[in-house]
Amino acid sequence: QPLYDLFWPEGWHFCSPPGKSTACGRFGPHDQHFWRHELRQDQWDDVTMDAEKLLWENLTPVIARHEDANGRSFGRAVTFPRDCIEILRCRPFAFTHKVVNRWFHRRVILIGDAAHVFPPFGGQGIASGVRDAHQLAWRIRLLNVLDNKSTGKQEEILNAWAAERAQSIKTAAKLTKLNGMLCNQQISFIFYALRWVEWLLSVFLRLKQPYDPQKSTERAGFQDVAGGFFLKDHGGGQKLPQIYIDSINGRELLSDNILRHAKSIFHLIALVHGNVNLGFNREEFEDMLSECRVPETVLCAASLTLLSTAPNQSASISSSSSAAPTMRKFAPIPLRRLSPSQARPGYEVGAFASRFGKNTKYIIARPDLFCFRYCQGFGGATRMFVPARGGLSVALHSETRNCSAKDTAMLDEGRFVTIVHRRDEVGTGENLKKKDRHTFPQGGRVYVSGLQA
Repeated sequence: QPLYDLFWPEGWHFCSPPGKSTACGRFGPHDQHFWRHELRQDQWDDVTMDAEKLLWENLTPVIARHEDANGRSFGRAVTFPRDCIEILRCRPFAFTHKVVNRWFHRRVILIGDAAHVFPPFGGQGIASGVRDAHQLAWRIRLLNVLDNKSTGKQEEILNAWAAERAQSIKTAAKLTKLNGMLCNQQISFIFYALRWVEWLLSVFLRLKQPYDPQKSTERAGFQDVAGGFFLKDHGGGQKLPQIYIDSINGRELLSDNILRHAKSIFHLIALVHGNVNLGFNREEFEDMLSECRVPETVLCAASLTLLSTAPNQSASISSSSSAAPTMRKFAPIPLRRLSPSQARPGYEVGAFASRFGKNTKYIIARPDLFCFRYCQGFGGATRMFVPARGGLSVALHSETRNCSAKDTAMLDEGRFVTIVHRRDEVGTGENLKKKDRHTFPQGGRVYVSGLQA
């Protein structure tokens, strides 16, 4: 075994130009002693080139040693015997990127390498597979808790998932292609030009950190995705920022952990700006959810978390009249308490305020760290904005059973619905039609679609 470890070291090894780009390392069960060796060969010709000959030319220097594991010299190069090596397969192949044209069919769903194939530059294959599962899991849970389990509703939710995953795969493919160019090719004029442009911008614009195009792409999230599971007109689709936060009991953690202990699928984050009182009433909020028949497993008051947008505000949050003793309360950790490895270039303590605005009070967050929507408030006790996208509108179906098919369809298509308890607040007749409002007979309520918070 020590002899094998000397000539066939642990790990995965990459060699960049000059020379032929090479990737090699142990592969499969350790006791089987499999080794995978890949090298780049430009302008391959099946007639004049021999794959095994090229393999030996590239492999022989790799398995030659001049000293042992302790650094004692052999006096000459010692090569691992060829007759102790068995080539199981050696043939040319080309890297490719492929994505399925349909991610699911009925109850069969494809994720990971079954749905997309990536070249091995950047590890985006397994990373995208994890994202596939992460963004699918809560949707499956949502389908299980909804009363309406029709095929159409299932496809609506899964189509939103497929649209978002397709966009994410497209972005990952661009990154993989760029990494492949850097690994396999000499640095081109374009890269030199980009470096000079970056340097000029940093000098003349006094940028504190290098421009990172990935940062803006990551921040935008799925906002450009048509048919995604979010409300684009209300800031939905953005990626939640990740910062270090501090609880009132002194525990430090990443802001992603806020969503891990939610009592429901969706999470309500209340942003506290300074000492401003949110005016949040838990009983009022629970009554609204009950009136709209939103299942507690979808969204509940127990999922509420108070998050200050500035450091050292834990005490003010704790003393706020909006903060019940059972509410979880957090504040950003000041920059001075973070190490250089934590506060990397571009890190922003007030990322939540800068991304969602200083007037934003509430964020409905998805479990996969994306924003479903955000708003400045719920508008008082008589009104509640309910998400009605990708399945959440089923909570209102029982209220519209006496409506016409056309009116029900219009309700389903609405991005959200406002429930007004007092019928005389909105008027009747032609005025309703002009304002896209639809009156239903149950309890004298009026369902108003298309209004903003």
